[in-house]
Amino acid sequence: MKSFRDPEALRERPGVTFREETERVDPDVDGVRADLAALDSHVVVGVTNDADEVLLMDDGEHGWTLAAVPVETGDDWVAAGRRGVARLTDVSVAVDGVERVRRVDYHVGEEADPHATVYTAVVRGESVSGRPVASDPTIAGDPIPDVGWFDAVPEGVAGPVADDIRQFLG
Repeated sequence: MKSFRDPEALRERPGVTFREETERVDPDVDGVRADLAALDSHVVVGVTNDADEVLLMDDGEHGWTLAAVPVETGDDWVAAGRRGVARLTDVSVAVDGVERVRRVDYHVGEEADPHATVYTAVVRGESVSGRPVASDPTIAGDPIPDVGWFDAVPEGVAGPVADDIRQFLG
């Protein structure tokens, strides 16, 4: 896959699962509107190795996830995903295709219009040899404290993140 800039354009693409949800956020929480405005969309890359393990990262805040790279409107999501994996592993990988897209519309209280819309596009990276990990892994300039290769979903990981990981396990 060469690139895409708008995950919404993947809505009707054959083989891509497109899910939508709405989250209502308590309007009485201080700073909720600013917090929602700061949410990032992400391209999430599933990379496996020749031992059928999947690459996961723990940024110290969100627990174990597939390689998750923040993207902004107009970014080339595929290029961002490739750069993110390279910064975690020191290995260049191609992106083979999109597996699924999640769109979450965040509404404050009962407001009809979403205050923020966030996309997560899960893409498949090509398989690599061995268990490469960069000596100083980063994503978007931030250090990633832990990177590893797993043959199962780590304990404590649930919901859509666990589903994403399972998508790439044999």
